[in-house]
Amino acid sequence: MATRKNSTDDPLAPVTLAVGQEDLLLDRAVQQVVAAARAADSDTDVRDLSSEQVQPGTLAELTSPSLFAERKVVVVRNAHDLSADTVKDVKAYLDAPAEEITLVLLHAGGAKGKGLLDAARKAGAREVARVVSEADAGAALGRNLQLLRPEPDALDPWFLAGFLRGTANNRQASSYATTASRLDVRRLHLPRLPLAEQRRYGERFRALAAFEDALRLAGRLGEQLVQGLHDGLTDGTVEPE
Repeated sequence: MATRKNSTDDPLAPVTLAVGQEDLLLDRAVQQVVAAARAADSDTDVRDLSSEQVQPGTLAELTSPSLFAERKVVVVRNAHDLSADTVKDVKAYLDAPAEEITLVLLHAGGAKGKGLLDAARKAGAREVARVVSEADAGAALGRNLQLLRPEPDALDPWFLAGFLRGTANNRQASSYATTASRLDVRRLHLPRLPLAEQRRYGERFRALAAFEDALRLAGRLGEQLVQGLHDGLTDGTVEPE
């Protein structure tokens, strides 16, 4: 069986880790993975689960080989709330992720569930460059989570985050020692521009982030609307016309 490599620019890396408490940012991470998976296979099976729905044995069941070799995305929300036995299952899975399956772990960060967070990072889980806030204080830095502190009088943070997010830049800076990737910030390319020009780019990157958030929210609300209409038609509260 071939082993896929985790890549910081590949939404279909075996494991994606999204850390934070902002629902829009977490949903954006999920939707990015789902969109990439469905672009690769329109029949991708998406399982979006709360921590309560993931019990011991659930992950093994969801990731067991399929006769049809279908692509699957498994999303685990509030991973910091998983039970100790379920965390053991997840850690075991991180050591040998299944082919054609992308696991997305959404974690609030902080001390609760820190063991799982650290294990995912140690295993080379994919994380995306972003501008952090006070809510991210205390996050454990590691191989795939590095903190850059730009001097605001010399380097605009949104300019920096925007260029770091570029696919070509991530590919340039990624290296593979084993089956996991390491992002070497020393190999990232950043244009040398006057601060005023950086801020012009930064405002565009900030606007793109806000637009992306709005699109994700619209998509989420649209899915809820469609599901509500399906439910209404099946339970009789909505009449077909």
